[in-house]
Amino acid sequence: MLLNSQGQIERMKKKILTTLLLTSTLMPGDQFSPIEKAERLCSSGNSTKAVEIYKDLSSAGNIKASSALHRLYAQAKCGVVENKKTSLEYLIIVANSGDSSASYSVGLHFLVGVGTKKDRVKAHQWLIKNRDTKLPHEQYRIATAHDLYGSVDTAKFWFEKAAKNNHLDALYYLGKIYLYGKGNTLTDHNKAIKYFKKGAESGDEACMEKLSFIYGLRQNKEQEIFWLEKAAQNNRFFRTQLSLGQIYFNEKNFKKAAYWIEKAHLNGSSEAKEYWDKNNLWKYKE
Repeated sequence: MLLNSQGQIERMKKKILTTLLLTSTLMPGDQFSPIEKAERLCSSGNSTKAVEIYKDLSSAGNIKASSALHRLYAQAKCGVVENKKTSLEYLIIVANSGDSSASYSVGLHFLVGVGTKKDRVKAHQWLIKNRDTKLPHEQYRIATAHDLYGSVDTAKFWFEKAAKNNHLDALYYLGKIYLYGKGNTLTDHNKAIKYFKKGAESGDEACMEKLSFIYGLRQNKEQEIFWLEKAAQNNRFFRTQLSLGQIYFNEKNFKKAAYWIEKAHLNGSSEAKEYWDKNNLWKYKE
C-alpha cells in the first residue's frame, strides 16, 4: 500500500507504535504489560517515561491508561503537576467508552465547576449518560446529585420519577421540597403530607418523623404522637425517643415519659439521662 499523505504516514506510525507497546509482553523475559510497566516506572521514580507510556496507550484507545492519567492529574502523582482540566479531559475519554461511573463523575465536575465552568445542562447530560434511568435507584442518585449542588428543580423531576416506584428516600426528599418550599416549588403541606405518609406507611422512620412534625405544626396532637411513636420503635432513633418522652412529660403522662426517656438513654442519649435526673422520672418507672 502506498501512503500518499503526511496524515496517513503519521497514523501508520502511531499504529506501529501501538502494536509494539501492546505486544511487548510477548518478548522473551518480559512479564509485565505496558500498564504494569508504567505503574512500576512511577513507583521507581521514572515518572517522565511512565507518563509517556500512559499517553501513548491512551492515544491508542487504552481506557486503563486514560483512567490512570485522569487520576495522576487529579492527585498530582507520578511527578505530574495537578491539572483539573487535563484530568477531566481524560475522565471524559473514559466516560465515552461507556463507563457509567466515569460519566457520573464528569457530570459532578460540571455541577461543581471542577476543571471546567459550571454548566447544569452539560452536568445533567453526563449524569444520565450510560445509566439505566428507568431504575428507581438510578433516578434517585441523579436527583441527589442535582439537589446537593443547588439544582433543586431538576432534582425534583428525578425524585418524582423514583417516588412513583415507591423509592422511600425519594419520597422523603420530595416531602421536604414541599414542606420547606425549595427551588421554584411553593410550600404545600398537603403535598408534603402525601409523600411523607406514603413513605411512613411503607415503614420509613424518617418520613414518620416529618409527618409527626407537620401534624405538630397543625396542632393535631393525636397524629403528632401517633407517628412519632411509630418512628421511636426503632432504637436507632434515640433522639426521637427523647422528643417523644418530652412531649408525654409536657402532657403530664409521666409513666410514658419515663418509659421513652429511659429508652432514649439506654440507646445512647446523654441528654436523656440529664432530663431523667432533672425531672425525677425514676419515680414513674414501672
